[in-house]
Amino acid sequence: MDCILDVIDSELKSNQLASTTTLLSPTSMPVPKKQFNILHLGPCALDKTHLSVFEGLLSLGFEIKCFAELKSESLSTLNKIASDFTGQLEIYETSNFDKKALEKINVVLFTGKPEASLLKMCIAKGIVPIFPESLTPKGFENFNAQAETGNSFQYDLGSHWDLFATVVRTFENFKFSYDWSQLVKSVKKVEL
Repeated sequence: MDCILDVIDSELKSNQLASTTTLLSPTSMPVPKKQFNILHLGPCALDKTHLSVFEGLLSLGFEIKCFAELKSESLSTLNKIASDFTGQLEIYETSNFDKKALEKINVVLFTGKPEASLLKMCIAKGIVPIFPESLTPKGFENFNAQAETGNSFQYDLGSHWDLFATVVRTFENFKFSYDWSQLVKSVKKVEL
């Protein structure tokens, strides 16, 4: 917990956060709200692994719009998480997906094989995708900031820690506007 507090404290001191709107986490610790919005599009039901990753991301101040097949066991957990992080988590059934959901979204997180029509909408808007490595569509490669190559971020589907680290790595790259604008341009060039 001290590590999380140190990271938040250092970000506040260096004034890197665009907003310092304070939210309360379940532990009543003030959490700065990040101006980085994640859209989750899952063709599969969310499992406990995804839910724990979402909870960790929310506790760091991220905002998530979640479209997934909502099974009763994951729905009750999602509703509990949403009540703990008021205003940070929006939950929708996959069948209710609408293009309006893409507004103000920075990244789209896929936890299963991406549906081509949804991916095309994201590409057209320049929304940077995060894919499971094993399900990454042709035309996408993992972003390498040092080489300035790639047009997506990828994670090991079997590791919730890798998923968490990949979202954080994506956010770290988002903070560098030049790199991020180049990444968005690369995404828009992908043809499916």
